[in-house]
Parts: sequence; structure tokens; C-alpha cells
Amino acid sequence: MGGANPFHEGELKAQRCAGELEEGESNGAMISDKMMAGALNFIRAQNMAVLSNRDALGRRWASILFGEAGFLEPSDRKTLSITIDPQENDPGDVLWGNLRNEERVGVLIIEMATRRRLRVNGRAHMADGRLTVSVEESYVNCPKYITRREIAVAPRVGAAESREALQGGKLGKAQIALLQATDVLFLATGHPERGADASHRGGNPGFVEVVDGYTLRMPDYSGNSLFNSLGNLLVDAHFGMLVPDFREGRMLQLTGTAKVNWKDQEHCSGGTGRSVEFAIEEWRERAMAAHATKAVVEFSPYNPKCA
Repeated sequence: MGGANPFHEGELKAQRCAGELEEGESNGAMISDKMMAGALNFIRAQNMAVLSNRDALGRRWASILFGEAGFLEPSDRKTLSITIDPQENDPGDVLWGNLRNEERVGVLIIEMATRRRLRVNGRAHMADGRLTVSVEESYVNCPKYITRREIAVAPRVGAAESREALQGGKLGKAQIALLQATDVLFLATGHPERGADASHRGGNPGFVEVVDGYTLRMPDYSGNSLFNSLGNLLVDAHFGMLVPDFREGRMLQLTGTAKVNWKDQEHCSGGTGRSVEFAIEEWRERAMAAHATKAVVEFSPYNPKCA
């Protein structure tokens, strides 16, 4: 990024708290202000992307977009164009209203079958059924904690579509069951000046602990030492979370605030001593235009249970 420090004050603080400042500085070399040339064909081949942005109240949300291969088009290394097909994307998603108030977005492009992922953060403009992102930051992530899945995309029709959209404040039995069974979720965080970020979190089913109807707890596993998500939360505690149900074609979106516990000896924290507690303000459950045709339980070597 032209020799500039790629980290903001929250990320640097998180690296210091974790004792990984040196590792973060070394791995920060992967962060660029444009997409990797070698990633362009990878982007064009994908049928799914996760977006992070915030609403007029400052709350953050994670949303998921689908399309046929080619709906993501890197017209050059500084511009990502996303074609929005209304048959494959929910017109009632909070994303569309948010884009009228906030241009900053984080984009996670992920291929679960090969466990490859790329992050693209920047400013977005919606016009004529196309979302154009001007890239400010991009980098790859390692394949840790991703369950291999082949994702099939279909128009939003059928049993999942016919079920009504739901929302609430306190989690109900169905939402709790989904959270307890999931091995994947997507997290939206951001910095007031540096923009939005979308990331993947995964683990064995049960890695998301439902403390009560308004509170979740999740261990923070070892990663690339960049601490983008945790660093964002140290500056702006608002988070968004999306939990996909690829079997039923549904998704659960949550928004609220989060607190990082750096020395969590009481609860399981994945061997790092860190966990994140999420206070839920609102949840929404809606239909999703995708399902998994095949899922292989193939986690990276870690044990999320306490030693």
C-alpha cells in the first residue's frame, strides 16, 4: 500500500494485546490497494460473495449475494463490478437501504469447495442493477476453519421462499438451534474512517455458544495475526453476523455490539485465551438463494473444546 502502515489504531492495539505485533507487521505485506492479478480469474468463477456495511443508525450488517459465474467482474484491479439478479437476491435485504446511506463496504469472495477466500474493501455505487466497488484494500486469507462445500445457486422459489421473513430481538428456539448447529458464519465489522470489512468464521458445530436469548460467545482461533475484525471492534463495537443454512435455504442475520475478552480462562477460547461476546440487538431470518450440494466435514487441525 505504497509503504503506508496498513493497520489502524485498533488493529495495532489488538496485535499488541495478543503479543503478535511482529507477526502482524510481517503478514501486513500481503495487504494491497488493488486486487491481485492472479486472483482475477478466481473472482470471475465464483457464485457467492458476502458484503459488510452499516445502516443509518451505525449498526453493521452482513449480507450474502449470489449469481452465476461471472456476476463478479473485476474490470480492472481497482474496480469490482457485481451484477445483481433480483431472482437470486432478496430485495428485502437490509443491504439495499444501507447502500443509500453508506458507500463503504467490505466484500468477502469465498469458494468453500476449495477453501479459498479473498477480501476486497472499498466504496460502492449502485446503478442499473450493478454494484460497483472502487477497491481501497485487498488481500487473501488462508483456508483455515472452512468446511468444504459445493454451493448451488437457484432462483428464490420453493419451500424456503414460501416461509415468511421473521425478525425479533430475543432469539427463538429455531434461531438458537441454527446457531448451535452451524460450522460457518460471516462477520461484519468496520472502522469509522477506514471502512467496512467482511470475514469468515468457522469451527466444529457448537463453536458458537448461545449464552442466553440475547448473548452469544465465540472463541477466537489463531489466524494470520492481522486482527482486522477484533481491531475493528476495539474502535467500533458494532457487528453484523450472517449464519447461512445451506440445507434449508435460509439465513439468519444478527446485529448488535461485541466485546473482546483477551484473557478468558473461564470459557473455552480455542487455545488462544481469547473469546468474543456478542450482544444481540436485532435478528432477521429470511430465505436464501442457495443450498449445498455436498458438504465434507474437513476442518483444519484444532480442537475447539477446552483442554
